[in-house]
Amino acid sequence: MPVTTLKLKDFLMMDISVPGFRKKLSKKDLAYMCRQLSFVFESAMPLEAGLRLVASAAKSKPLRDAVEAARAAVMRGESLSAGFADAPEFFRRMLAVAERSGMLGQTFSWLADYYEKEYHFGEEIQSAFAYPALVAVMMLCVIVMSVTYVIPNYADMFAASGVDLPLPTRVLVGVSSFVTGYFWPLLAAVGAAVAGLAMWLRSEGGVTFADGLKLRVGLYRKTLNARFAQALRMALASGENAARAVETAANVADNKVFAAYLREAAADVYKGVPLARALSNAPCVDALLTSMLGVGEETGKLRDTSSQAAEFLAAEAEAGLKKMNKLIEPAVTAALGGVLAFIMLAVMLPAFKMAEVL
Repeated sequence: MPVTTLKLKDFLMMDISVPGFRKKLSKKDLAYMCRQLSFVFESAMPLEAGLRLVASAAKSKPLRDAVEAARAAVMRGESLSAGFADAPEFFRRMLAVAERSGMLGQTFSWLADYYEKEYHFGEEIQSAFAYPALVAVMMLCVIVMSVTYVIPNYADMFAASGVDLPLPTRVLVGVSSFVTGYFWPLLAAVGAAVAGLAMWLRSEGGVTFADGLKLRVGLYRKTLNARFAQALRMALASGENAARAVETAANVADNKVFAAYLREAAADVYKGVPLARALSNAPCVDALLTSMLGVGEETGKLRDTSSQAAEFLAAEAEAGLKKMNKLIEPAVTAALGGVLAFIMLAVMLPAFKMAEVL
């Protein structure tokens, strides 16, 4: 039997992805792809050639695979929206609408603007939480080191001195003794609790509970409303009626509770209820958005008012994020300073008493 030699180059080029698992397209990938495809339609380039060009220039594997799959579908005679089977639902529905209305080029330009804003806003959120996360990790390291190493070394010395320990020291020594004495059971219990919580949060009930809890946060709710208003504007501009536009825009909400309210509103609009009134029945929809849409319905300028509402809500969300960032940094710094001050007091106060005795 001949022996096949696997060269290093062949090994590096092997597809070692896990079967059934495919990395999702990021907002950055979607923004880049939509912008490039808008240029393809503006230049009147044949669709198959344009898709091949975008795929060859793609820098990420998920994006390249998605565009190549769409190109293969187009060559088989399928629609472009059907070819992007792994893309987000909102993206596919917008393409289907654009294919019916003949506005693919304009729709790709709108989607590029939308995903670029989403990407930059996501970057701002990550940068806003980067410093608090770093400080939280530092705080945890300080607490663990103090409880497991510093305090046990001082505890014997304090006990031998016969000095009455102050309250901060007694608290820290008690915590240290408990943690060091039951370290492995505590670690196992915390690990099991975290694993159980993670599994529950992936379940239907856990997702619904978490999404409902997140909607209580004003900034998060404002962000969802801004995203929905932008998607609604694009759907209406593509020629969708109000009910179908709400259904399409509901797919941008990464929140099952919010999306369920929007689909209930769409069902009411199908029954003849005005759009603004149907959305006002959803407690998580911003009152400003519903009032502006009501004005748009009365004046016959629903697309214009939805666009204005989207811009206003997006500006409010960005301003809220900047304000939160300014408040979080000093608060986290103060918390770290408080923890360090407590540990220093717990260590230094007995030392002062020992010095007085000596």
